[in-house]
Amino acid sequence: MNNTIAILMATYNGEKYLEEQIESILNQTYQDFVLYIRDDNSTDNTRKIIKKYVKKNPNKVIQVKDEKVAKGEELPLLAGVPLALKDNMNLVGSKTTASSKILENFVSPYNATATQKLLDN
Repeated sequence: MNNTIAILMATYNGEKYLEEQIESILNQTYQDFVLYIRDDNSTDNTRKIIKKYVKKNPNKVIQVKDEKVAKGEELPLLAGVPLALKDNMNLVGSKTTASSKILENFVSPYNATATQKLLDN
């Protein structure tokens, strides 16, 4: 069983907190994870910050690219983010960081509703 954690991040004009958010993820004590970031055509420096982290951490940070976004089409929040079957999902609407040990020894006490429905089928 592969215990690599997929961390999904959707961004839009998030330059104010983005570096702190990414750093809090990269500084986890548990390092078997990949951070997937998909930007929704930000007009600030968000995409530049993402590219910096992808270049600096190519095995840990992956930019997810979407053809519809590249064409400037409006999409709903989180559209195009790769589906990962995990127990916890968070939607960031404001500053959110992860403490250095948030991933270490994590065992979910439940299956998320979406996860359980997929398992039941």
